[in-house]
Amino acid sequence: MVKIVLVWLFLLLPGSAFALDMEMDVIERQLLDAVRRIEYWTLPEQQDRYTDPFDSLLLANDHLERLLLHYTTIYPGTIDYDFKALHTFRLGITTSEDGNLRIYSWDTRTGGTMRYYKTVFQYRNKSGVFSKASVENRQQENDPPGTMGCFYDQVNDVTVDGKTYYLVQRRYVLSSACSYHSLKIFTINDRGLDEKAKLIKTSKGLQNEISYETDWSYGVNREQDTEIDDAIRYEPEEKAFTIPLVLKNNKITDRRIRYVFHGRYFEKDPAKKSKE
Repeated sequence: MVKIVLVWLFLLLPGSAFALDMEMDVIERQLLDAVRRIEYWTLPEQQDRYTDPFDSLLLANDHLERLLLHYTTIYPGTIDYDFKALHTFRLGITTSEDGNLRIYSWDTRTGGTMRYYKTVFQYRNKSGVFSKASVENRQQENDPPGTMGCFYDQVNDVTVDGKTYYLVQRRYVLSSACSYHSLKIFTINDRGLDEKAKLIKTSKGLQNEISYETDWSYGVNREQDTEIDDAIRYEPEEKAFTIPLVLKNNKITDRRIRYVFHGRYFEKDPAKKSKE
């Protein structure tokens, strides 16, 4: 009996694998409850029961943001933990290949066809694991459009002279037909997360970001009889990415513009603008 008690005491010691798993499980349940609370205030019965549940919805989003910032700062192990339940319940979690950058983003459910998002960045450098809220996080109903936020789809790593850069794909949903796509460069240094790193060479010099807008409501796009992929695609083996070619009349074509990594930056590959 004494041996059994000693074994359980050992398993519950801080720092043991068992204790860490239990901590992460508790954290995930609390985050999941916070996400479900957002869903709760969007249910039709809540719209009927309360004259204006919007304030409660804003508070629910703020609560989730605070929880994420707290746990992702206080518990460094969260950056490596696979939150399986959260992955399947409207909270997007995308992690860099080296595991040093993780992005949590979610639809606040406060928009209509234009979607509003909140984002929390978590990163690891030599000093430890830290987190911060995106400056685009929407706080109030009457905030300007620039704070609508976006959803982060994917992160890929590229190393230049021993320094890791992150190619971050993100989407702004402007309406049911219109979206704004961006591939933005991040890096991590001793001071923290750098969101202004430049790794894409264009005719205007080195850039931090490349973006385009697709609007399927235009007649030139509605009349197309073939399905076109309007998303960014990354090719990890060749260290290249492609974006759809959008003409000046806003027509989205089935041709793609390809950018290839040349050892120091990404540059347009004129030989690879092809029809797929």
